[in-house]
Parts: sequence; C-alpha cells; structure tokens
Amino acid sequence: MASSEDLFRRVVSDRENGFSLTLLRYLLWTCSLIYALIIRLWLLGYQWKLFRRFCLPARVISVGNITVGGTGKTPLVAFIAKLLKDRGKRVVVLSRGYRRKGKGMKIVSDGKRILSSPQEAGDEPYLLAKSLRSIPVVVTKNRVEAGQLVLERFAPEVLLLDDGFQHLKLKRDLDIVVIDASNSFGNGYLLPRGILREPLSSLKRAHLFCLTRVNRASDLRELKNQLRAINPEAPIVECIHRPCFLWRLPDGPRVEVEQLSGRKIFAFSALGNPESFEKSLVELGAELVGTMRFRDHYRYSVDDLERIFVHRNLQLRHRDSSAEGNEISERGNRPALSNRGYAMQIEEYIAKMAQAAEALLQMAAAIESSAELVRKQNGKDLEAAEQKGLSGAMLDRLRLTDKRIAGMAEGLREIAALPDPVEALEEMVRRPSGIRVGKLRVPIGVIGIIYESRPNVTADAVGLCLKAGNAVILRGGSEAIYSNICLVKILSDAAYSAGVPQGAVQLVETTDRRAVAEMLKAEGLIDLIIPRGGKQLIKTVVEHSRIPVIKHYEGVCHIYVDDEADLEMAQKLCFNAKVQRPGVCNAMETLLVNAKVAKHFIPKMFEQLTKAGVEIRGCPRTKEIAPYVKEATQEDWYTEYLDLILSVRVVDNLEEAIAHINQYGSAHTDAIVTGNYFKAQRFIAEVDSSSVMVNASTRLSDGGVYGLGAEIGISTDKLHARGPMGVKDLTTYKWVVYGEGQIRQ
Repeated sequence: MASSEDLFRRVVSDRENGFSLTLLRYLLWTCSLIYALIIRLWLLGYQWKLFRRFCLPARVISVGNITVGGTGKTPLVAFIAKLLKDRGKRVVVLSRGYRRKGKGMKIVSDGKRILSSPQEAGDEPYLLAKSLRSIPVVVTKNRVEAGQLVLERFAPEVLLLDDGFQHLKLKRDLDIVVIDASNSFGNGYLLPRGILREPLSSLKRAHLFCLTRVNRASDLRELKNQLRAINPEAPIVECIHRPCFLWRLPDGPRVEVEQLSGRKIFAFSALGNPESFEKSLVELGAELVGTMRFRDHYRYSVDDLERIFVHRNLQLRHRDSSAEGNEISERGNRPALSNRGYAMQIEEYIAKMAQAAEALLQMAAAIESSAELVRKQNGKDLEAAEQKGLSGAMLDRLRLTDKRIAGMAEGLREIAALPDPVEALEEMVRRPSGIRVGKLRVPIGVIGIIYESRPNVTADAVGLCLKAGNAVILRGGSEAIYSNICLVKILSDAAYSAGVPQGAVQLVETTDRRAVAEMLKAEGLIDLIIPRGGKQLIKTVVEHSRIPVIKHYEGVCHIYVDDEADLEMAQKLCFNAKVQRPGVCNAMETLLVNAKVAKHFIPKMFEQLTKAGVEIRGCPRTKEIAPYVKEATQEDWYTEYLDLILSVRVVDNLEEAIAHINQYGSAHTDAIVTGNYFKAQRFIAEVDSSSVMVNASTRLSDGGVYGLGAEIGISTDKLHARGPMGVKDLTTYKWVVYGEGQIRQ
C-alpha cells in the first residue's frame, strides 16, 4: 500500500526514472518556481518591515526545520523543555498541532493534567504533554495570540516554539534549526519539486544548527562546510540516532531492543521519514519481511489494522514457506482469531484503557459538582469531633476545605493521565535456549483500606485501586463517617456510570470496631490490607490480620542542618517542614543542628518557630543557646507529635546526625541541608529511610509530588513497596514465557 507521501518521496528522491515520473517532475518544478516567488515576497515583507513582528515579555526559543519530513525535531523540543525546567525556568511549549481536528487555541496540558485528546491536539503535542508532565503544552497556529494568553495564565519565563522557524511574526531570542544529516536538503529544490520549505539562504536567520542522525550521514564534513558557508556564526551540534527501547502499546512498558534480533518483523508506520524507521529495525538485527506506510500523522482505524494483518500474512507466505512461516499464516486466518479479530482486540484493549481513564475523570467532575454536599456532610463530622474534644491537628486532618475538595478532583485527573500499569510486559529478555521471559503486571485483586480521619484519602484510594484494576473495600474512621459515606456514594455512582463493575467500590458503613476484625479475617476474599492512621491502629491491624499488610507505623522525620549549609535556605526548609501542616506524617519532628552553626542558626530559627506557635523541646546544648525552651526527654526523640511541637538536638558532625536518625527515626523521610556534595551523598547512602532528601523539605515526601498522581499510603517496609505508594505499587506480576517448542534437557 503506497500513500501519496510515498509517491512524493519517489518523485523528489530522483532515484527512479520513467516517462510519467519525469513529466511529473517537470510539472512540480514549475510549481516550485511559483512557490519560490511567493516565499521570496513573504520574506521581503518581513525584511522591509511591511509585516509586523511582535515581541513578548518572555524569552522565545524556536525549534524548527527548513525541510518537510521527520528530522527529530519533537524529541529535541522535549529535551530542551526538560532541561529548562530542571534549571528552574517556567516553560510553556507552543506547538502548531499538525493535522489535528480541533480549531483555534487548545490547552493540551496545564502542567498538571492532560486536557485534550490526541485528535483535538494533534499527535505530537499530545505526546509532548504526556512526556512533559509538569510543563504546559498549547496548540495554535497563531503563536502571538497564544503567547499573550499563556503569559497571563502561566506566567512563563520561556516560550518554546515547536516547529517555529517559519513563524516570523513572533520575534525569538534563539532560533534552532534541526537538520537530518542523513538527508539534509533532499535534491535541493523547494516544494513541491523538493523538500525545502525555504531557500537555503534562509539559514542565515538560525542561531544554532542541530544535526540529527549524524551516525547515518554519508559526508558529514561536506554538510558542515555547506552550513558554515551560509551562516559561519551559528554553532553546530551533532546528535546520533539510536533506538533505546521498544514501547508496548497503549501505555508501555519499555522493552529491550535486543528482542528484535533475529525476528521476522512486519513494519507499518505513519512518519515523515519511514525509511529511517525501517532502517533502524534492520540495524537492530530484525528481518524485515514487509512494510506498510501511511501518511505522516495518520490516525489508524480498525479497518487499517485489519489490512495490516492481511498484508503481514501475505508477506510471510511470500518470504517464508517454512513450517514456521506457514504456521504463523494459518494462525492468523483461524476463524476464532481472524485478522479482523486481532484488530478488534487491539481496539477493545485501547478502549478498555480509555474507559478506566474516563471513569476517573467522571469521578473528578462528580466531586467538583457535589462540593457543597461534601462540605455539608463534612461539617457534621467536624461538629461531632469538636464535641469529643479532638485536637487541633486531628480537626485539621478531618476538615475538607474548598482547596482540599479541588485537590481530590485534581488527584483523580492526574491518576487518569498516568500510564496504565496493568498488562504491562516488563523486562522481556531472550534466553540462550531461545525462549523469551518477562513479567506481566496484573492487579493484586481486592484491597482493603483501613484509615482514620482524613476523608480525602477516600478519593485517592478509590482512584488508585481502580486505575490498577483492583476492587477496593474502604473502612474509614468513625470521626469521618458522614464525609466518607457521601464521598463513596459520589465516586461509586460516577464509576459505575462509566462502566466500572458494580461492587468494585465498597464502604464499610458501620462504626463498630468489630467490622475491622472481620475484615482482617477475610483471608481469600481480601488480598491486601493497607492501614493508614495512628501507630496504635496500625499495630492492631498487623497483630490481628491474616492478610498481608503494607504499612508505616509513624513518621518521625528529621532535618539535619550541616555546618556547610546555606542557613537562609535551611531556615526556610525547616519552617515549612514543621509549620506548613504539622498534623501529617511527613512533617519534621526533630531538628538536628551542627554545633559549628548552632549559635548563629538556632536563635533566628527559634524566633520564627515560636511566633508560629511551635513548642520547642531541646537537648542540654540547645538549652545553652535558648534557655527558655523545654528540656527534651529520651521519649521525645522517638515521638511523632503531629502537632506544633519540635525536638531539637545539637550534634558535632554528620556521623552523629546519621547515628541519631538511624536510632530514633521511623524510616519515613529524613533530610540534610548542606552545600557539600560528598556529605549529601554519604547521608543518602547511610540513612536507612524510605525517602532521603538533600536541600528539600520533608513535606515533599508525597505520591503526588513524586509524580505518582496520588498515593495510597507510605510504606516503610522493604518488601514489595517502599516510600509513597502509587498505582504501580497496587499491582503484582506473573512470569510470562514465550517458546517455540523448547524442552528442558
């Protein structure tokens, strides 16, 4: 099957001859003259300032090319965006959204969640949004208007234009031109006789050349000399083209490229440069038995997939008449597994993944639309809790503010956007015997969640369990009974309306503690118990459960301020870790200060903490500096306060700080503030905690912050999962072996 783009490539490659092709080339050459005139007038319009250029109050970087077809531009955009983000810059990517169905400006991602489908956004912007989770991506043809709008909404420091070299209307600070070194400028003609969008003289505008696929260039030196002759001031960067891994549709996992070696491969693609893709397969050792090319950015249908399977089988028959080839062909044509059936299976699998995501999105919308009802029911719990005399920290954990309700919905959307972990085939390798061995991700089954206070756990637990293909049974604390009943009703109704099986989300509505005991005995009915709450609750669950338990007992979190720390940074981090939300498990409970900086650091730190209402309990050396603080007892070093109380100890060195943390800590989260790289690395290596941080607040120990979407809890165990647990931690695996008749000798 040849696409119109295949015909175009045959014409402009000049590798094939014939009367019809020669005539077509003359016609296209005539069109190229007209196109060249239009381009010349367009460029002169900007040169003579007949067309207005706009300057935005942000740095503008353009990544583009001067040819049509794939040059590796989009991966470079993703690389630059991540690099700028890692350097602390606020970045927004503006893309054209080639061949998308939507019109006008569309926000593909706001840096938190994906808001558009591939059809609305275009495939490349959608892929950028998926890979750049924390960076907004916007599609539009009008980069100036879009730039003004994103400046208002996202306040970026850098606008990164994907495919922006020809968009002269917007001034830029850096123009990067990507050139495929293996086929730099085609036959040298402009469109439609060649592949050039502009004359080569336009490369004078470039500030930087990025040569891709240099490992396939026939004469790299000649290309560099050509570029230097056109633009001697622009630096030239070289990139190689090397496949790193395979990706199993629709959402992973990564598979080693070595799996292709020696295998018969039928390749189909919808790329600007399909030859490069096919050449990569051959270089990896695959035997290419056939190919099928679609136009660039093509959207496959079920009928297309059926044709692909049919064409594959015909090629296998033609190329291989051996028993293996016949067997593959016959299997492909069995009535039970027809080509149409294969195609439908693929479509149904993708639809199934989309259905799970849709359920989570509907749950998020339902939470937002029912916010008033949620607040009302939560108010009943708060009123009862105040009458019982619960502490301020407990009331804070129980309270559902507008921000926290919005956070629950946001968390569900982030979970929906995560790659699906179920049925992901990982670590597939070929063994010397010829068998292929890998691990298939599967759901754990039925998960029981036993938790106290925080009703926002309800939404996280339901979302994560459903995303991982599990059913969930929730048993919240009596203090949040009205909130939990309300939330589970909202979430389950939305999930069931989206096709989730009835009964997949359940709540134990009784406040009788005997219900917990019954859950812990339900061996064979519940596959995993996850307790979240106080130390006593978790101990009770562990002691009485017949079912595997994943847990952490408490969060005695430390920050050690080293003698080589930036003390201003240290003060900011320590204040945040203790005061921002003291009633949670990742709040700092003990502060360790190096003796060399204690006299300078402690007075300023204590002044700020005291003003915030923090009660400080210090060691004797701390009291020498601040006599007014309470004296810490041995018990204080082990205590998770979950309140505005802080233990402080002065230590002589890093070794003493590490020894204190490993003796008194709970293996939850511990941090060091230092400017010394080697001390930081030693702290990381020797502190035995599930999260170890350098120059960061312990409050960042969180599944959402770590990119898990949300967390089901934190595990300080060392088996199965450790640290914040996300959707992948709610799956297990089974071994999968593919053979071709191998036996054990």
